[in-house]
Amino acid sequence: QFYLASVVKHSSFDYFVSLFVILNAALIGCETDWKAMHIDAENPPIFFALDGACGLFFTFELSIRMLVHGSKFWTSHDHAWNMFDTIVVGLQILDGLAGVLPEGFLPNNPGFVHGLRLIRLDLKDGYGLEKTTTARIVRLARVLHLLVELRTMLLSIIGSLRSLFWALVLYFMFIFVISVYFTQTITLERENMNADDRRSEGFERLETYFGSLWVTIFSLWSCILGGMDWAVLATLLVQEVSLSTGIVFIFFVAFCMMAMANVITGIFVETAMVHAEQDADTHVAKKVSDMFKQFSPNDAMTEESFLRLANSMKLDELFKAINVDKSDAATVFTLIDADNSGSLDMNELLDGWLRLRGSAKSIDLAVLMRETESTNNVLNVMQHQLDVMYSSMCSKTEDSGIPTTKRDSLIKASSFHGKALLKRLERAG
Repeated sequence: QFYLASVVKHSSFDYFVSLFVILNAALIGCETDWKAMHIDAENPPIFFALDGACGLFFTFELSIRMLVHGSKFWTSHDHAWNMFDTIVVGLQILDGLAGVLPEGFLPNNPGFVHGLRLIRLDLKDGYGLEKTTTARIVRLARVLHLLVELRTMLLSIIGSLRSLFWALVLYFMFIFVISVYFTQTITLERENMNADDRRSEGFERLETYFGSLWVTIFSLWSCILGGMDWAVLATLLVQEVSLSTGIVFIFFVAFCMMAMANVITGIFVETAMVHAEQDADTHVAKKVSDMFKQFSPNDAMTEESFLRLANSMKLDELFKAINVDKSDAATVFTLIDADNSGSLDMNELLDGWLRLRGSAKSIDLAVLMRETESTNNVLNVMQHQLDVMYSSMCSKTEDSGIPTTKRDSLIKASSFHGKALLKRLERAG
């Protein structure tokens, strides 16, 4: 079990499994393409053999991960993916069994058949199960967590769905108002046409593109989204309705494509950047957590072990995330070690690393200004105390009868040492 644990927890294991996921997806694509071009033919045996090999590999991979992680397989931060993998592999096993079991082995009743169809498994001849390609090929999404760029893009797109919804709502509201205007204007123009004009091609085209409110909305949407050339409608409105109506339509297109589209694009970019930053922080936090659990068995990481990890290239990705060279590892440790204990616990390491990543936040600047102001206040108090001491020394030496030359040398010496101390405190602050 120790050997299996070292294999499963190795960084290359996930990449090896992901390679098989990609190969399995490619196999599904080839099988789908062959079936589309040979509708009435049976699948070649090679497809069944390769499907079985992939099924055995994924079953073995899932089994050893369950054996190594135990109960944590269902409670770790990857529990959702683990459940998804279990369902997909289970369906693949059911698929494989259905292909080799004799007819009549599976129950043939309406409830069982309906349950299978709910999970997108079609029945063949009432008994055998068709290939669960849809569920299996979706497993490609598992590869994304290993590829930072793809994962960041996907999360940014998902995070932008809310902005997309409200952008569509804004577009629809604006297009609805403009559509009401165009529909009313063109309907009035069509009513004023005589019988000969109503049999013309222009009248038919107006009815095609502006025959009702919903047809008008669809036509305007098509112009904005590229479904049709807006110049076609602009020319039609100028020729068949009026020049002013055509100008209003051109202004509508220009406003949607040059004003609204640019503003919405800026919002999308900002949303994507926020989600990309959050994903990067999450990725760094996971890497720091895994590193601490792997190399700090005593729940504490000393400076010596930290520097040893930095020199062994195990922290290259983390140092890259904070734009710091590995040669400054000792400085990084000092900055992260907030309590100056010489060791780091999990929370201290994680908080310190995330704080070093990226630019300073407003609260960081506010804390810095507050601490600087507090230090200045302390220095002002000390300087006042030194001035009082200096004045006291002057008055005492005058009353002591000490010769003037020796008294002046004592005052200068005390003044020099006091100012030197004050300068050192200022530099320390």
